[in-house]
Amino acid sequence: MTSPDTHNRAYRFANSVKRTVKYWQFRLLRLNDEPDRIARGVFAGTFISFSPIFGFHYLLAPALAFAIRGNLIASLIFANVSNFLTFPFIATASIATGKLFLGSRHDDEIALEESLEDLSPSFGLTWDRLKDDNGEWDWGFLADVAEDLLVPYLLGGGFLGLVFGLSLAWLVYWIVPRFRMLRARKRAARREQP
Repeated sequence: MTSPDTHNRAYRFANSVKRTVKYWQFRLLRLNDEPDRIARGVFAGTFISFSPIFGFHYLLAPALAFAIRGNLIASLIFANVSNFLTFPFIATASIATGKLFLGSRHDDEIALEESLEDLSPSFGLTWDRLKDDNGEWDWGFLADVAEDLLVPYLLGGGFLGLVFGLSLAWLVYWIVPRFRMLRARKRAARREQP
């Protein structure tokens, strides 16, 4: 049974997430740019957020948006698609999709759970793991990580980033003009009121 304090904290956390999403939605819809540029920025941010290049999303998203002439602010907003709540799902889906593309079978490879366990807080790259039993440097571990995780993550993340990026870009491209028309009507109605 949960205590009232635990329930209260969960409620506050859910409210905080809800307020944050509404704030970013508000910011996105009020960007002063063409809907197609905003949509391209959304695509850039979403696509990059599915990549395994952690820590560089906020540099790469605006760079990609600039290259495809998208809105830089929209790309930064949607680079947040990969956050601490969504990362486990994005990583698992990307790796599984990449392994599916590579034709990997689950019985002859490291299980996905074991692969993700290797991505411990230090991504499993401790100095001890880079040395063999004799104390010699053994870079085979990095090759195994690249083969089992990085290549599938790049392929699967690229595909899923493309799918989700195009979907969200289309949605934003469709919503922004309608939001602007609705806002213009509300402003006109307020001006007509005495």
